[in-house]
Amino acid sequence: MPEAPESWGTIPLDDLMALLEETTNRLSTQIKEVALDQGAYHRQFWHIWQQLPEGLSIAAMNRECEMECRTLNEEVIIKRSVLESLLAKRDALIAILSARAK
Repeated sequence: MPEAPESWGTIPLDDLMALLEETTNRLSTQIKEVALDQGAYHRQFWHIWQQLPEGLSIAAMNRECEMECRTLNEEVIIKRSVLESLLAKRDALIAILSARAK
């Protein structure tokens, strides 16, 4: 099945619908992965926060937590970018289907 966007306007409707279904399934999976990673980030962030010594400023506590959680945050950022690309792909496929339906 063609993956190149320039071919989407000419492939059969059944193939286009199959590509939309596949993209939507991948999008659903990616949404779940982002949510899980974001939850893990927040759990780790607040766990570290609770272990920090008293007397630190809130800004210092935030910096420390962000440094400790940077790997998880990077994963969230990367997975969000994949999520955004899948959303764009899905929206493009819907636009093509809509244009071809007219």
